[in-house]
Parts: sequence; structure tokens; C-alpha cells
Amino acid sequence: MSDITTHAINRQLIAMNCSLYKIGIFNRSQNIMKNYDNLTVCDINNRIPFLKAQNVNGNDIFICPSKNINRAIILIDDVNYNNIELMKAKGHNPACIIQTSKANYQAWISLGLEPLSSEVRKILSKFLAMEYKGDIGSVGSIHYGRLAGFTNRKQKYLTDKGYPFVLCCESSGENAINRNDLIEYANNKLLEIKLSESVNIKNEKIKFNSNKLDSNEAFKTYFKQWEKHTQLHNNNYDLSRGDFAVVCRMIKEGYSRDDILYALLNYSPNVELRKGMHIIDYANRTIDAAEKRCSMSIDNK
Repeated sequence: MSDITTHAINRQLIAMNCSLYKIGIFNRSQNIMKNYDNLTVCDINNRIPFLKAQNVNGNDIFICPSKNINRAIILIDDVNYNNIELMKAKGHNPACIIQTSKANYQAWISLGLEPLSSEVRKILSKFLAMEYKGDIGSVGSIHYGRLAGFTNRKQKYLTDKGYPFVLCCESSGENAINRNDLIEYANNKLLEIKLSESVNIKNEKIKFNSNKLDSNEAFKTYFKQWEKHTQLHNNNYDLSRGDFAVVCRMIKEGYSRDDILYALLNYSPNVELRKGMHIIDYANRTIDAAEKRCSMSIDNK
């Protein structure tokens, strides 16, 4: 016959319905989290005696889906029960409700068994936290929640009866009724973000196109430096390392940051394929690092 802790753990695991989990053991006195990833339900059950001992020794026990799966389940942390009732009324009914202390709850909302990308889960995590007044500091594609059956070791919850147990209040395991609307919202939001980033990249290129006639020598220098690297390394050269070397050379030759940025965006081999939407950030970071290196070289002379 299983004990109360084992029963509570398995109610939560069945409701969350993940193929793999990650367990976190938080040492509050040392502020250290030990993580155990890629655990099956069987693995967790085999570790229950170990987890109990850790909890008795003052550690908090947490759980979330493994980072190696894209399970479509979202944690809403630190909500009151009125807002959980509101979730149900709006068709965002939780698959699992965990009571972490007297008036605080965590809700796991399942959006189906089809995987969702980390970007979509992150968007929905923030949306649902704001919608139901949850903890905005706990949003993300994957975030730890408490594992039922163990005590909450926060000092502020200690009473003459001891620390409160984390309870699995409801464990229907059901998908949110209006999950398709949520997923559509997140996909549209993600598209808006990508379009906005694309426009920013285009605007940056247009901005530096205006300097093209005045910066012709900069482009020639960049192109010549890449020809040199290709000849030396027979096309087996790390492209990011090559960018850095060429930018350093251009700084030493006195080209302006605008000239270098434009040359990097237009002459670095396959830079758009390599860096995608992060091309502007990559270019600026490369120039910053090269300026720092060149400054150090001057200081050491």
C-alpha cells in the first residue's frame, strides 16, 4: 500500500502527463539547486525515499517537464483560488492544481499532446501569468513548480505544527478547453515579433546603404581580408573568428564603426544564413569585442 507522499506525487505526475521530467532539490540555506533531468515516472518513484530524506533535511522539492521534450504544458505560479476559478470559466482549465501554502496555488495548464516550441510556450506563459495575476518573475518556456507530497520549507510558513505540505488539490489531466485559441494567439504573436525583427534588420541595412558611396574603400578592405583568410586556411576557417580578425584589421586602419558595420553585414560570408534574425546583434557584438581587443593592444604597448 502506497503512502500519502507517493500517492500525491503520482497524482501530479499522471495529470502533468510528461514522458520525461526534471527534479530540482533546492538547498535553501546554501541557495543551491541540484537538478536531475530526463527522469521517467518510474525513475521518480524509485527516488522517493531519497527525496523524502532531502525534504526532511530542509530542502525544497521541485518539478517541471524535462528540457529535452517540448511538452505543451504551462505553469502559472502564485495565483489565488479565485483566479483559478476564472481560468476554468474562460476555458483555460488546469490539468493540475497544486497548493503550495495556505492561500497560494500553482496551476499547470495543458494545451494538448502535440509539442509546442519554446518560443510559443514562453509567450503563453507570460500571457497567462498576466491574465490571472500570477508571478511574472516565474514565466518562461519551462519553469519549476513544487512537487506535491513534500513540505514547503520557506521559513515564513513555519508554524507550531511545522511546515505545510504541498498538496495536489485537483488532477484531472484534462487539456484546456480553449487551448486552440491560446496557441493561435501565441503563433500570431510570434509572427509579429519575427516580422518586427525583420523590419529592424532591413532598416539598419537601408541606413548604412546611404553610406555606401562614401565607404567604398571599407568594402574593398573587408573583401580583400576574407580572400586572404580563404587562401591561408583553404576554406576551413571558422567564419565568426574570421569576422573578428577582419574587423580588428579595419579598426587598426581607421575605418569608422558605421563603415565596419555595413561591410560586415554585406561582405561576411553567408552571414544572414549563419545568424538569421540576430545578424545586427552579432555584428555589433563582434565590433565591440574587436574594439576592446584593439584597445588592450594599445594599452599594453
